[in-house]
Amino acid sequence: MLCASKERFTKERCRIMMESMRNSLRDVARRDIVIASVVSVLGLALMYLNVHDHNADAAEFKENTAIYFGGLLPYEFAIPLFLLVTVPLLWRRVAPLGAAGAALAGLALNELLVGTDVLRCGVVFSTAFLFAFATGAHLQGRDARIGLALSLGLVFISGAVELGPFVAAVFAGVAVAVWVIGRIVQSRKRMADELELRTAELRDARDER
Repeated sequence: MLCASKERFTKERCRIMMESMRNSLRDVARRDIVIASVVSVLGLALMYLNVHDHNADAAEFKENTAIYFGGLLPYEFAIPLFLLVTVPLLWRRVAPLGAAGAALAGLALNELLVGTDVLRCGVVFSTAFLFAFATGAHLQGRDARIGLALSLGLVFISGAVELGPFVAAVFAGVAVAVWVIGRIVQSRKRMADELELRTAELRDARDER
């Protein structure tokens, strides 16, 4: 009797989790899937090459890393774990803050578990720019600034650790510029929506007269 109850409870939890996952993906557009897929495939390919080169000459990678921290797992784990950084791009427009936060947490986990001497910055910077634009274009006020901070976190955790503070600062400036472009896009869209609404109101008023 108790086993049957536990089985029903487990099935109900699985059903709820699956339903939650379907709901979270319901608003994800096809272009979001394409972008996340392309960045993920590119990231996996580059991580494979970086891990291969690292295994060929680990001493050089360690020497060239700005802040060295040895990981807890074999370097090969950096390849699948990198998906924790890129897969959240699926939700960059639906839930920009949550997606950017998940990517940042995934990168930190990747660095801590695998180590800092495997290069990740090539795709991480692109991911940070995508999040910077999304948070600038789809959020307002404090949320938009938090989104920028999360995007900069991606740049600094990867760039400052692997390449040094100067390179990280340069790419952080690029991320800020992309965020500003997102803000401009949002402003222009808001103006266009207001103009369309005003036009509709004038049309209704003319019809009433």
